[in-house]
Amino acid sequence: MFSIGGNVVLLTVVAYLGKVVIEKSVLRDTKVFEARLNSTTDSEIERLKAEMNRTIETHKTRLKFSEAIFQRELDAASAMAAVSYKHLPTFSIAANPWHQIKPMVALQFGPIESSLLAFSERYAVVLNESEIVLLHECKGLSILGQLYVNVETKEISDDALVIAAQLYTQVNKLAERIRQRVRSQANSN
Repeated sequence: MFSIGGNVVLLTVVAYLGKVVIEKSVLRDTKVFEARLNSTTDSEIERLKAEMNRTIETHKTRLKFSEAIFQRELDAASAMAAVSYKHLPTFSIAANPWHQIKPMVALQFGPIESSLLAFSERYAVVLNESEIVLLHECKGLSILGQLYVNVETKEISDDALVIAAQLYTQVNKLAERIRQRVRSQANSN
């Protein structure tokens, strides 16, 4: 019924319509895919932005906390240096020979104890374990030393002089440890 020429025309029309349908289908599928991809990408970008903002805020909070702790440690180093300078004379062979320093320290046992107690109440929270041990040793020495000194008559026993030498060494050691730790932290940041 159909001729060869008609079949060719029919096949050409069918092929053309098939091509149009396939192109429209592919175009529609491509647009759907692009829309889904854009949607997924946008939501992923938003999720990553939110996560990054949370991380930034966490780091800001930690930084503020670290700065506050460091400031407190710096204050502790300054306060301990003040205790040392206030109560302990500077050793110098010419100006303050060692035999003169020990009685000066012995007569300061009470005020040293008070200063160490005030320091402890204010700054013990930022001291490390070895510094706390040293601080307790210093307070103990200052309390013990008071038993061997008559402040009114300025009578100082030999035991008080030994304790004064130990206290002098330990207070300076504590001040230096705190100072070194703060310097180390400042240089590492």
